Amino acid sequence: MSETFIVIGAGQAGLQICDSLRKEGFDGELLLFGDESLAPYQRPPLSKQYLEGELDRERLPFRPETFFDKNDIQLHLSEPVTSLDLEQKTIVTESRDYRFDKLAFATGTRVRRLPISGGDLPGVHYLRTVDDADGIQRDLAIAKSLIAIGGGFIGLEIAAVARKRGIDVTVIEAQERLMERAVSPIISEYFASLHEGKGVTLLLQTSVAQVEKTESGFSVGLTDGKILSADMVVAGIGALPNVELASA
Repeated sequence: MSETFIVIGAGQAGLQICDSLRKEGFDGELLLFGDESLAPYQRPPLSKQYLEGELDRERLPFRPETFFDKNDIQLHLSEPVTSLDLEQKTIVTESRDYRFDKLAFATGTRVRRLPISGGDLPGVHYLRTVDDADGIQRDLAIAKSLIAIGGGFIGLEIAAVARKRGIDVTVIEAQERLMERAVSPIISEYFASLHEGKGVTLLLQTSVAQVEKTESGFSVGLTDGKILSADMVVAGIGALPNVELASA
């Protein structure tokens, strides 16, 4: 009797699981579930080529649409899994239940949101999905000033894109140096010099206390009492693993 294998999470890992299963000879029913509307796609270009308009949405997916038909992979987009029953071997989505014999979690991460007042205000941007990138792109088209909270890869890449458009940029980083958890001090110094040479203002060892909406944009209050203002705010302060479904 043919088995049903369900993969939860339509990112790069979920796609690779499906690809490997078929290449290794699995001939049962194979279902891939994702909560976004786009087939598994590249995320690194979102903060660079995609924001700069060098890469369009159609070129983001890892595989063409024909790949899923050719490999008999049932792609369930915009259909997040809300719960599962291990005893009954079923997953639950908003539309229906699905039974499985084998199950793989490839649920990835989500952005870590600002744990402060105003962190969830409309117009405070985070970058994880292509829809997030579209929102940032729209505001960059009209912004004259930007505050990037977080001096990691996301914050710095968006800062670079903004400066190319002539936008005034301030990067706020709580640590002693840029990308402190990811690179060595000499690399941090190199990128600090590079960004400052392009006109980016860097505020290191600086924390944000709150974000408020104003008539002209946003007001960003720092823990030292200083107030900054900008047309738009982008936060890139890390990611959190999506473990809730598996934990439950």
